[in-house]
Amino acid sequence: MVPTVNRRLMWSALAVLMSIAVLLSALLSAILPDSGVAKACDPKSTVAEMLIKQGFDSSSFRFISDQSTFSKSAEVNHNGSAAFASSPILTTKQLDELLKSTEGRTAFASKIVKSRLKSREVTWVGVEFLIPVNIEGNLGVSGTKVINLGTRKSAKGDVVWFPVDTSECKVVKNLVIRAGCGNPGKSVVPSNSCPNGQVRNRNNVCVTPKSKDPKDYTYPPGKPPVPKVTTPAKDKPPVVDTQKTGGGGVVDTPTNTPGSESGVTAPGATPAPTTPTPKPSNEGGSNGVTVTGF
Repeated sequence: MVPTVNRRLMWSALAVLMSIAVLLSALLSAILPDSGVAKACDPKSTVAEMLIKQGFDSSSFRFISDQSTFSKSAEVNHNGSAAFASSPILTTKQLDELLKSTEGRTAFASKIVKSRLKSREVTWVGVEFLIPVNIEGNLGVSGTKVINLGTRKSAKGDVVWFPVDTSECKVVKNLVIRAGCGNPGKSVVPSNSCPNGQVRNRNNVCVTPKSKDPKDYTYPPGKPPVPKVTTPAKDKPPVVDTQKTGGGGVVDTPTNTPGSESGVTAPGATPAPTTPTPKPSNEGGSNGVTVTGF
């Protein structure tokens, strides 16, 4: 058995060590306030923040999921002869198959994406745009050659995939994939840019953003509550003196000269002569000028 004195010494030493550990932890927190566990990256919020900086209002786009469906006539289903993929890439599984392809046209897309990503691990986020957009740096394939198609002008309803580097919580620059054809591109911007820091909403109208923080926006778009404006009631209503001549606080005023009122003849008065009012110029007549355009 451990002697009682030694046991007490062990417990005392343990208590001292625990106190030292607590003090060291507090000291490190004071010196390095951000030394705690890093917050998890939200890929969708990261993409939303980037798009808002690109000139989009949060109501002008929405995120897709693997369960999203689109009509056959939707812009996302438009596919040209220079497409890398023969059918739209609308799920993460389809996108994964495209990026792992080693044969045919899709292999070209896979090679381009890998060269731009380098060794970065990314999470792909699909976005449907509710306004017309320009996909810049759009690439295509012709035979065995990759060609530069320039800027693709898409109608509203197009879908684009964005890669997010979750280790840095940033959207990878100069890389997007148009879902409809699997074509890599560089960036997506509104078809018509807005002036002075404004952004385009889903109605394709330039508006001033309320905030750069995507968490301040919701979809579907909702109007913020309009504050109720009320006019404060007067403390005391005006006092009406009913004893004045005329009653009700109304002061009597002299009447007009007898006979001056139109259509009224005072007893014993001669009706006022009437003078015809001349017609204004170019009204009801013709002075040789024709007005058009109304």
